[in-house]
Order: sequence, then C-alpha cells, then structure tokens
Amino acid sequence: MAQFQTAPSTMDLGILNYAPTSEQGVVVLFAHCMQQLPYNFIKMEFVRSGFPDACVLQKNGKTFSRKYVEFEFKSSGFRTHERNAKHRDIRCDYVVCWENDHPACQVPVIELRKELKTLAGKLSGL
Repeated sequence: MAQFQTAPSTMDLGILNYAPTSEQGVVVLFAHCMQQLPYNFIKMEFVRSGFPDACVLQKNGKTFSRKYVEFEFKSSGFRTHERNAKHRDIRCDYVVCWENDHPACQVPVIELRKELKTLAGKLSGL
C-alpha cells in the first residue's frame, strides 16, 4: 500500500480525487487546468525533469510567447534553484505550486490552491 508523506485532503479536482501531495501532483493539476487560469496559457511545449520543468505558450493578443515554468509542491522548494549558481542565468518565468510559502520568491508564483478556489465551478468536478 502506498504511503503518503502528508495525509491528502479529499477534494474533487476534476482529474484528481485529492489535493496534491507532491510536485508530480502539481504538474498533473496544472496540465488539467492551465487553460482556465487567468494567464492566457494555451499549450505546453514540453515537460522534463531538468530546470526549468516546463515550457508553456502564453497568448498575448495575436502573438504567443514561451514561458518557462518550475513546478514545486511548496514554493519554498524554489530556494534550491535561487541558491544554485548554475540556475541563476537560466530563464524561469513562473513557479507553479500547490502552496505558496515563499513570499520573497524572486519569480512570480502561481499558487494552484488559491487559483482553484477562484475557478470553482468552471472546471469539471470542482
């Protein structure tokens, strides 16, 4: 039987029955709801295990731009990238997390827990 690091909160999030308990859950949830978020994301170009984790296309009027995303369960996990000299020169446009516990983050944070409260009813199962 699988062991959870944190007891998950029962939530019907459309694609998940429970609130995320890891970075992987954040990735799944973001992929499911990114087009409904107020950031005009339209498609993922890639997801990988390297830094940054993903590239998404963002619509800006009639043009599109690439935005690089790092996924974390808690935004404080991004501190390891802020401290890593090799990562300082690599572009990262957003941190996407379940819980924003790093208010001084140098990159804009998208806290899915908060965003989904705003989206309640717009996504299947919320």
